[in-house]
Amino acid sequence: MMSVGLSLRREKFDVALSARWDPRDHFLLRLTGAKARLGFPRTGSQIFLTEPLAIADRKAHRYENWRIIAQSLNLPSDAREQLAFPPSRETRLILVHTGAAQPVRIWPLERYHALVKKLRALGHQVRIVCNAEQLIPWQQAGETDVAAPRSIQGLLEILGTARLFIGNDSGPGHLAAACGLPTFTLFGPQLPELFVPLHPAAEFVEGKPCPYKPCFDYCRFPTPFCLWDITEEEVWPRLSQFVQRHIPVKPATIQSRTAAKV
Repeated sequence: MMSVGLSLRREKFDVALSARWDPRDHFLLRLTGAKARLGFPRTGSQIFLTEPLAIADRKAHRYENWRIIAQSLNLPSDAREQLAFPPSRETRLILVHTGAAQPVRIWPLERYHALVKKLRALGHQVRIVCNAEQLIPWQQAGETDVAAPRSIQGLLEILGTARLFIGNDSGPGHLAAACGLPTFTLFGPQLPELFVPLHPAAEFVEGKPCPYKPCFDYCRFPTPFCLWDITEEEVWPRLSQFVQRHIPVKPATIQSRTAAKV
């Protein structure tokens, strides 16, 4: 921590901020030596801040915390309904991102695989994107064009080729929404009203009830049943409707594909 603090101080930041009410964040802000340190104090962490802020309603989307910080810095801060997003692309490619930073947010790969097969059976073009450790399992499942980008730039390049994004409650989904992709998110330990991607066409499946929700990067149980108890059969009707709204498949095409299989 001493080394981190020295490195941060050498940068001579004017402003340091955090949109989370986490005392660890605030301690890190103090290490920067920034003259202005903004955050939402908790359990006495205001001692590390120069500008303690009043948090938005805890049931409000986390974007509202960023708006409060922006307003404190006299920066533009549009309301959610005023946000502008890039238009949809002409491509029909659907990205399915099966990774997340934390294991408790990852829906089982075999269920994603089943959904992908159903989408392809309807004639949709689907590409898998994943965490690095998921690459080999997907290749073993027969995916020859699976991607595991190692940088944000690499992920952005892939997002730029797609029309829709399907995935876990994770950073790539928010990045996809910012790039103009409607998103379909599988939630587990978190609440959709707090973290659903901001795109107006975003849809989701909410995780199963748990007395400890919302939680973040851990689970009190051997498996995160709030996410793992969501079945493929539950997801498919809502997912297929989401895809049909944005990439329509003619009924005649569906019937011909079904007949060919029979």
